Amino acid sequence: METLRVAVCDDDRVYLEQIKEEIKEYIGSMPGTVDMQVSLFTDGRRLYEAGQQQPFDLVFLDIEMPERDGFWLAEQLGISCPETRLIFVSSHESWVFDAHEYMPLWFVRKGLLKRDMGRALQKYFQVTARRKISYKIQGGFGAGEVLLRDIMYIECNGHTLTYKMSGGAEYSVYGSLKPVAEELRDYGFLRIHRNYLVNQAYISQIEKQDAVLKTGAVIPMGRDRKKGVREMMMEYGRKHGSRLCD
Repeated sequence: METLRVAVCDDDRVYLEQIKEEIKEYIGSMPGTVDMQVSLFTDGRRLYEAGQQQPFDLVFLDIEMPERDGFWLAEQLGISCPETRLIFVSSHESWVFDAHEYMPLWFVRKGLLKRDMGRALQKYFQVTARRKISYKIQGGFGAGEVLLRDIMYIECNGHTLTYKMSGGAEYSVYGSLKPVAEELRDYGFLRIHRNYLVNQAYISQIEKQDAVLKTGAVIPMGRDRKKGVREMMMEYGRKHGSRLCD
């Protein structure tokens, strides 16, 4: 299993521990399993040096720190570790406008730490971290733990759910699609038909009646779901720089 590398940088050790606990609490509430390593820093330069040795996936940066502030560190990481996602943390909301220059994923206010941390982490996992999450397929012969990124779609036939994997494997289990759809809603899976739940990352084209996957597979869309699916896919396309809808 891949390890999600997270760094938190704040010169206040109290906030360091609070942010770490919020991360652990959020991860513990997720439906999948995430192997995670959280590193704490009170000095931006030390974080930068650690990131040069092995880049972090996600970094929480306090903006106001002695010597080197969060903006300096964000600029350095943007140059040397462009894949690292940044979330700024500050006691002052006024910094949010200056923060936009560094393209952070989110802005966390210390006064609303718990609420903002939940939203920030949800955003991160929606955008990037599905590749890090393991998902346990419940019950059934041959079922087990898989990466969410490898699930192309889930098909429901009666009371049987079949998980179609990118490598060609299939897992069939007894169950209902509704609770699975609710569980995976925030991780890029769309209920495009009453019998199909599809991973957006594998959709290459939305046609009048169907969704065409990158493998060439054609999945029917429910008549009452077309508008919502198109809107969500257009939003996905804007975020990922692709054209998906005719």
